[in-house]
Amino acid sequence: MGLFDRFAPRDEDEELDLEEQNEEQKDSVKPASAKPKKQFVLFRPNDPSHEQLFTIADHLMNRESVILNLELIAKDSRHFVDFLSGVAYALQGQTKKIASHTFLFTPGGVEVEGDIAATLEPELKF
Repeated sequence: MGLFDRFAPRDEDEELDLEEQNEEQKDSVKPASAKPKKQFVLFRPNDPSHEQLFTIADHLMNRESVILNLELIAKDSRHFVDFLSGVAYALQGQTKKIASHTFLFTPGGVEVEGDIAATLEPELKF
């Protein structure tokens, strides 16, 4: 249909056909809420490789919150935390320690209430 065809007079049957087509198009389009959006992605890396680190960062950059358990790579965990904290900061997000060797990284727009790290045993603080 051209631009000028939209303004040309139509008969009633043609208008009904157009209305039916519009209704069919509306029915075929699924609402955005049909597919649930991921809210958290959980990771427990077993290898301190950059490949795993970049995969985790990609999820965070896709605006997904990440819960990261680093107990299997505890001696190399500082590198992961520093890098992902930088990614979260760039996204105007935040980093929260939620347990020994476990962290929550959120992009901007995700509100986190409470501070579990304040209640952790002193020897468990990172």
